[in-house]
This record gives sequence, C-alpha cells and structure tokens, in this order.
Amino acid sequence: MSVVGADDLGPRYLSSKESQEAAAEAASAAAEVADVAADEADVAALDADVAAFVAEVAAALADVADAVADACAEVADVAAAVAEVAAELAEVKALDADVAALDAEVAAAVALAAALVALVAAAVALAAADVALVAAAVAEAARSEEHTSELQSRFGISYAVF
Repeated sequence: MSVVGADDLGPRYLSSKESQEAAAEAASAAAEVADVAADEADVAALDADVAAFVAEVAAALADVADAVADACAEVADVAAAVAEVAAELAEVKALDADVAALDAEVAAAVALAAALVALVAAAVALAAADVALVAAAVAEAARSEEHTSELQSRFGISYAVF
C-alpha cells in the first residue's frame, strides 16, 4: 500500500482498489492533459495557418494598393489630357469668334460693294439716258437743219440775199 496523504488522524494508506482507482484517475488525467496538449498543438497549427493567411491578405492588399496607385496615376494623366483638350477647345472657340467677326466684316464689305455696284449701275443708266437725250437732240437738230435747207430750196431763199 502506498501513502496518499495525511489528515488529522495521521497517515492513511490506500487499499488496492483505491490504488487502482487512483491510477485510473491519474491515467484519465494524463489522457486529458495529452488531449489538451494535442488541442494546444492544433491551436498552434491554426494560429500558423491564420498567420499565413494574414500574410497572404497583406500581400494581396499591397498588390491592390499598387494597382490603386497606378490607377490614380492614370487618372491624373487623363485629367491632364482633359485639361489640354479643354484649353485647345477654348482656343478653337476664340478662333471661331474671330472668324465670325471677320465674316461679319466681309458681309459688311460685300454689302458696301453691292451698294457701290448699284450706284455705278444707276450712274451708267443716267449716262445712257443722257446719251440718248443728246442723240435725240442731235437727230432733232439734223432734221431741223434738213428741214431748213428744204424750205430754203423750195422758197428760193438763200442766205446770201439776206
């Protein structure tokens, strides 16, 4: 028999049955300790898996951050290109305004030229009317002279007589 402990009555010895029960309890406790150790090993393995997963996620996040940085750089490039196009569009609109002003000036010059052509045409028409009047007057004078000559010859009048 073995000594398990002491109490107020002195040392106590275990019986064979008690020794077997104690051994069974010790074996059960050892099994539980082994189970706990196995569970702790499983937890440690899970912790390692989680750490590896976190490292993979961190690497993926770093890749995403790089992609976002690249996208931001591309957006900045696009924004600069849009600004250049806007500046060129403003220049084109300014040129369009200049062209419109020149078109207005050309239209005014064409209207002035048309007015001048109308005045010249009126002057030519007046000159033609004057030429027609002069031609009519010359023709009338020629007929008058012929008429006078005819009268003189009929009546025998001569300028020398007068």
